[in-house]
Amino acid sequence: MRDKNRYNNIGDPTTNKKLFFMFAIILGVGAATFVLVMFNEVRTSGEQVAASCSNGRPVHTQVVKSKNPQLKKLAQYEILCKGAVVDQLMIFLPMPTTTNEADSAADDAAASLKEFARYNIMPLVLFEPSLTNTAILRDIHAGRYDDILARYYQRLKSSGLTDAQLGTWVLFPEANTPTWDITDPALFQANVIKVATFQKRVFPSSHVSILLNSRTYPNNDASWNNGEMKSLEPYINRIPRGLLDSFGYQGFPSQSPANATSAYSWLRPSQFLPIDIAQQALTTLGLKKIWFNTGTYATMYANDPTQIVYRSTAQRQKMLQGILAQAQKIRDAKVTINIFAEDKADTSEAVDWSYWHGYTPTTSSDARALADFIAKLKKEHMTFSLYDTL
Repeated sequence: MRDKNRYNNIGDPTTNKKLFFMFAIILGVGAATFVLVMFNEVRTSGEQVAASCSNGRPVHTQVVKSKNPQLKKLAQYEILCKGAVVDQLMIFLPMPTTTNEADSAADDAAASLKEFARYNIMPLVLFEPSLTNTAILRDIHAGRYDDILARYYQRLKSSGLTDAQLGTWVLFPEANTPTWDITDPALFQANVIKVATFQKRVFPSSHVSILLNSRTYPNNDASWNNGEMKSLEPYINRIPRGLLDSFGYQGFPSQSPANATSAYSWLRPSQFLPIDIAQQALTTLGLKKIWFNTGTYATMYANDPTQIVYRSTAQRQKMLQGILAQAQKIRDAKVTINIFAEDKADTSEAVDWSYWHGYTPTTSSDARALADFIAKLKKEHMTFSLYDTL
């Protein structure tokens, strides 16, 4: 026989009130517990993503005190990844054009390279000729700066730098773009061979590389409007095998201003980093190492409110995933991806390539997207390289 009171009590108002409060308490505790568990799970997941973007080594605890602006910036990336994040950093150094410049530029370069060596970070040196002398490429080819270049490298050697500390030197980077007005491939190859020979005489086991753009331009294309995606063979077919240690391949996204009458966009990595061109170059050079120089932007045309365009975190993350997908197509070569991440919004370029502002990368959704990308590179056994600076 059933207990009548067991059910009849449900109709009692006092009992109903007690049951309601008991149910509310149970429900509240359960909900709070659920939220706490989910919060901890999300936080732990975020921490795991951040931690997995390190290269397995601890942070450089003193790097934040470095006088080098790139190394100081690196400290922020190590906060993001909770450990060391790169083995290599890109650095720009100028080619000297006078005897005095050869000495002073070499001294400055040696100081920077020794500071990199202090933290066991290899420099990827973009060794650039003068931007102000439109005849500089022809003058180098004619031998006008031979003595100056020889003096420069010897001064580096006299500073105590070793071949290993010199890192990898990228000669005449972006030579197939209008950066130095002349894009003549024969001139480029002759100059690369000349300067590489000077370097190897003094630092025989140091590394040499080149960096060519995915889009090749004609001479003096000041508007940068006439670039074409085509084979890089004319820029590499006379470089002796064994002279280069790696090949650099560059491509960046771009789009038209917001107020443009005819819109264009190169936002898919397959558009600005087509792999068939890179793979052909690797085969011609007989190399097993390739590095990409690329990035994603938060804003373009930042100096004009009528032109400015933005990329959201989701859009940048999709672009990074596309860059990785392109790199995965490379066959039989070790891959490094160098992300150019400097905020250049306040320069004439007016583009913000950075992933956070200030000193708190972990508060930025863009920074978390970058951390996820670096972690994926690690899983693919690719190397992460970087250019950023304070």
